[in-house]
Amino acid sequence: MRKPSRPQRLEPLPDIADDSLERIATEISQCQKCDLHKTRNQTVPGAGPHSVKLVFIGEAPGADEDASGIPFVGRAGQHLDKILAAAGFKREELFICNILKCRPPENRDPTLSEMFCCTPYLQRQLRLLKPSLIACLGNIAVKFVIGPDTPGITKIHGEWFNSIFGIQTIALYHPSFLLRSATREKGSPNWQMWQDIQTLKKRYDSL
Repeated sequence: MRKPSRPQRLEPLPDIADDSLERIATEISQCQKCDLHKTRNQTVPGAGPHSVKLVFIGEAPGADEDASGIPFVGRAGQHLDKILAAAGFKREELFICNILKCRPPENRDPTLSEMFCCTPYLQRQLRLLKPSLIACLGNIAVKFVIGPDTPGITKIHGEWFNSIFGIQTIALYHPSFLLRSATREKGSPNWQMWQDIQTLKKRYDSL
């Protein structure tokens, strides 16, 4: 397992009595910590069961997620569903979320301050879910969850890292990137993603 060149760990949050995913979702729906609350339609806390072995984390909701309140339901999410199903994963056994819980206008990249505003919600979710593994989707999520000095996703996809949450994390392409090309020829991003998702499934099955 590779370690980022400048390892980070987040400070543990204080205990919250009777915390729950539902309570976190309610707090997110009322959150005004950053300006994204002014432009959102729905908050997107995440979706999945209350206890999982694996959590998928992307960077931020898009337009379809902002409209539905559910993560990864647009074209990218549908592509991810196909990859997961082909590898033998069941989405209902996974928790899928983003670092940001609100959509940035025009799907712009999240700012660092926005991600830090949302991080305590994600910390609380992970504390409740107790996953053994995280799958990080895309360059922005990778550089936040694994560390800012982490090489780009094209160089480290499929590798395992220690994350800022203290949980083993694999770096994966974001499905929206994979949609830019339909080819699955050897060496293509879609081909690489298929190798990487099988690497993840092997580790998942060993738990």
